[in-house]
Amino acid sequence: MPEEPLESLGPAVVVLVSEDFFRDRICKTLNAVGHDAVVLDVGEDIPDFQERILQATALGLVMDLEEEDFNALEVLQALLADPRSDSWTFMAFCSHERGELIAGAEELGVDVVPRSTFASNLVRLLQGFSAHEDSK
Repeated sequence: MPEEPLESLGPAVVVLVSEDFFRDRICKTLNAVGHDAVVLDVGEDIPDFQERILQATALGLVMDLEEEDFNALEVLQALLADPRSDSWTFMAFCSHERGELIAGAEELGVDVVPRSTFASNLVRLLQGFSAHEDSK
């Protein structure tokens, strides 16, 4: 999926999911509930990648904690520490068997949904970004 120029998007959600099938489902569902999806690939240094994420005009981020291209907990920690993400909603998912990832994300204040629950409740969960936007 080609990257869109970040500055031209309205309220969007950053999607950090490299698995094609799942990423496409998330993007299509975000579009269906009225949001653009900003898909970023890690083809650069992690600090540059994090800066690119933070430059997005976004409501939040959806992340697969089991990404192999980067350390998801380190990226989450850096994003959460930056004031530009103060109003963002962070949504993370992974296998229920990955206790260390779940605990690490929860220590950062990010709720983690098991992958199977996330997949089966995708529309309802992604509608949460609309509710977040409406409350501003």
